[in-house]
Amino acid sequence: PPGGAAAAGAAPPPRSGLRLTAPTLRTVAAGPRPAPGPAPRPTPSGGPPDIVVYLVDTLRADHLGCYGYHRPTSPQIDRFAEDATLFTGALAQSSWTRPAVATLFTGLYPEVHGVTGRQSGLPAGVATLAELLREAGYATAAVSTNPYVTPAFGLDRGFDTFVELPVDRRTEEVHQLSDRLNREAFAWLDARPPGRPFFLYLHSTDPHLPYAPRSPYRERFARPGSAAVAGTKETVYRLTAGELEATVAVREGLIDLYDAEIAFNDAAFGELRRRLEELGLWESALVVLLADHGEEFGDHGLWTHGRTLYSEQLAMPLVVRLPGGRGAGRRVDAPVSQVDLLPTLLDYLGVGAPEAVQGRSFLAAFEPGFSPSDPPPAIYAHLGINGRRHLAVTRGRRKVVYRAQRLLRPMPRVEQYDLERDPGERRNLAYQEPVWTGYLLSLSRLRELWPALHAEDVELSEELQKNLEALGYVH
Repeated sequence: PPGGAAAAGAAPPPRSGLRLTAPTLRTVAAGPRPAPGPAPRPTPSGGPPDIVVYLVDTLRADHLGCYGYHRPTSPQIDRFAEDATLFTGALAQSSWTRPAVATLFTGLYPEVHGVTGRQSGLPAGVATLAELLREAGYATAAVSTNPYVTPAFGLDRGFDTFVELPVDRRTEEVHQLSDRLNREAFAWLDARPPGRPFFLYLHSTDPHLPYAPRSPYRERFARPGSAAVAGTKETVYRLTAGELEATVAVREGLIDLYDAEIAFNDAAFGELRRRLEELGLWESALVVLLADHGEEFGDHGLWTHGRTLYSEQLAMPLVVRLPGGRGAGRRVDAPVSQVDLLPTLLDYLGVGAPEAVQGRSFLAAFEPGFSPSDPPPAIYAHLGINGRRHLAVTRGRRKVVYRAQRLLRPMPRVEQYDLERDPGERRNLAYQEPVWTGYLLSLSRLRELWPALHAEDVELSEELQKNLEALGYVH
């Protein structure tokens, strides 16, 4: 039977109390579409704004100063946040890159767009943000440093220019860094089509494994007494297998390297801002900074990402600057996620989103006096690789994680957390609070009614396979 914790095979039903046995399903949609937000302020040219979306791969929100981190990893992003609106409760739709980016590009949840496996590409016929903006008259360009965000998986759809920076397995970093990303972006900006607004998507990968920061950032973040750990995929494999003891010094050593890479990426973001200012584009542009997912450093006994749906992998930074600095310095607690960005950008432009889009515009959050809706919307996340099938639903302060399948342990497991009292998700309340657990699981069952699309099956070339192995994606 659908519903409560016992239905998931996790525990016997409680002897007394209210038990939720099934939800009442009235619609398969994500909810009523919000009314269009205020019309965008005109740019100095009187036309629509240029749009820059800057994604930092594997960036934990809680490792940025503007999100309360105690180390100076992000002076440029912090400065940007002062001139923008920061969302404190933003969540990713998955804990690895491709499904998260596919959601960002389509406004669809991973179970719908289907880009959830190692070899799945974007289905034919799904409208992307780049396509919709190009139809609205935008010149579109992207530069990616991650081999999972490339034409091979259909993620170039709608971009007039797509630059795939190649993995270099001969280097310690493996992936191209954000300074090279900037060079490509600056070249495109200098040669961009005249007389048209542009959409520029930039995907940096500096904080991603392997953690190999350059000097002086490496030395700047090395703590006295922390282990001189190699930030390689082999180190993480040994930690995962229990061959290397996960001491405090080892964990801190890896975090030092990770933080140093964030700082390098932060400096590159500052250079991008300066270039846009030099070109006279910054003040009138709409700029978004976010991540695809976070990273785990033993928070729940694991390492890197793509293994769980806990907050260290789903809580993402989201900072949005509207043209003219509208909403500058505001911090918004309203729950938002990657699926909401496409409808929000289109809402700002006054462009209608496709009917199939599941995200909801959060443009109203930029207005004075905004208060989050009550009750808050449910936010869904999905993980389905390497023998894992995990689902998560967050609604307000409550979150349920449903492990439908795990390697070597096929029995389902349900976890439920009170995020206000237990933000680190340490105390599982699934069986102490069966009503909340059953309710959140009933929301999760709505996914079964979503119209799933057929993802394209991509054959990985030998070169692409080796590149993914070098970044720790295939083991």
